[in-house]
Amino acid sequence: MSEQSAIMPTLSPGRGSDAQRQAKKQAILRALSMGHTRTAASALGNITRETFYDWLKADPAFSDEVTRAEANAEDYYLEAIYHAAKADPKNAVHAQWWLERRRARDYGRTERLTILRDIQRDIEKLSDDELAAVAYGSDDDGSAGAVP
Repeated sequence: MSEQSAIMPTLSPGRGSDAQRQAKKQAILRALSMGHTRTAASALGNITRETFYDWLKADPAFSDEVTRAEANAEDYYLEAIYHAAKADPKNAVHAQWWLERRRARDYGRTERLTILRDIQRDIEKLSDDELAAVAYGSDDDGSAGAVP
């Protein structure tokens, strides 16, 4: 049996008995603790993303468990980075990749945001004619090119 099939019960989305709902919640929590996104964890729990968020609002205990599961995944990858980097800095790249993408606000690269901010500042300095020339191109004589 694959690890994914061990995670995902084959149940109807969002409905069913309390036991079925608990099985779905456990599948979601397991997926989150492995580092899956909330969308993927919902799918692995065989519910919609909307149902997942409804459950978070309706069940404070489940919401707390979700927070803990996500924190456990983050802790796992941080610890992996620490030990891998301590042993050999080249080994940390996989865990670093996960952190940069799943926890972008805390660990993501900011170069793209800086570049976009710089471009926005440059665009705001352009006159309307200069902006039109950039947007639509211009001929060598400075006249605007054909509008597509």
